[in-house]
Amino acid sequence: MTAVALHESQIHDHDDVVVDTNVLAHSDNRHSTFHADALEFLLWLIDGSEHNWVLDDNGKDAPLLKTSLIWTEYQETLSQVSSAMLLFKSALDTGRVCFATRPSQAQRLLIRGLVPRNRKDRVVLGAAANSGSKWLVTNDFDDFDDPTRAACQSLLDVSVTDALKPT
Repeated sequence: MTAVALHESQIHDHDDVVVDTNVLAHSDNRHSTFHADALEFLLWLIDGSEHNWVLDDNGKDAPLLKTSLIWTEYQETLSQVSSAMLLFKSALDTGRVCFATRPSQAQRLLIRGLVPRNRKDRVVLGAAANSGSKWLVTNDFDDFDDPTRAACQSLLDVSVTDALKPT
């Protein structure tokens, strides 16, 4: 996969979603209790919706795939030929991957307070906070328990949901 710079119009959109790596991993693991829901969500995202897939923008120049920490985690966690990675690549090939800008200093302080233990979860929350729809999909119930999800909504206006196909 080559790193690509995206056009300014692809920085973020109002119909977009940040997908935590655990959702992709669950969709590939038939033994996971979240497998069916995670896979159905990803299939809906690619085939049944017009939502863009959001990554973080941690580069110094134009957003690049290779500077995204979310992309790096996808690569470290998933097989390059897994169904989840192929679905992501399909979104990338069809121009449905966009980048959220970096969180401001004030946002970073709030995010650090909400998710103090896990830097990777702070990255996905930061991307969601600066995405158009402010939507994070995760099956992480440790770092994103119910009180944390409620605080994300009230402090950052970010909806944190499980990987279920929207109805």
